Amino acid sequence: MKRTAICSPDWFNKSAIYQINPRTFSKEGTIQAITDEIPFLKDLGFRILYLCPIFEADEGLDNRSPRQLASKTDNPKNPYRMNDYFSIDDEYGTMDDLKSLVSSAHNKGMAVLMDWVANHTSPDNVWVTERPADWYERDAQGNTTFTADWSDTANLNYENKDVWAGMADAMRFWMERGIDGFR
Repeated sequence: MKRTAICSPDWFNKSAIYQINPRTFSKEGTIQAITDEIPFLKDLGFRILYLCPIFEADEGLDNRSPRQLASKTDNPKNPYRMNDYFSIDDEYGTMDDLKSLVSSAHNKGMAVLMDWVANHTSPDNVWVTERPADWYERDAQGNTTFTADWSDTANLNYENKDVWAGMADAMRFWMERGIDGFR
């Protein structure tokens, strides 16, 4: 079978990317604070804003990653432990705030990418209860498996094509709200 290379679009290849962790980007740590800085980021020459996860995250203090603890932000939520791929964590703002960010960026000729964490979720993710058990990897005893170096993140089962479809649906949701792509 002959394969054809998939090339990145021109706007991506010729653009500087600014990665933004909303929590540490500003004192406020919000999407609105990012929106307020779009003219400045554009003037610096950035054409792509790349947002670290803004999904609704798990709450527990015991769920902080070593990096979170080292950051001394005193925030109990680990943004890489998503509870819901279709919701923005209220720590960062609202869907309207994201809509404003995307609109402002697009008006300045900038694209907005999201960090897509597709290999694991929080054990409290809505999919754990809303989807069949086979959406998650299981050990020989039928227990959910967890990521080796993040023992508090449940591994999705990509042998199940419904998981692929679920991810595609979630990505489509964000694209319909103006997001230009994912990492």
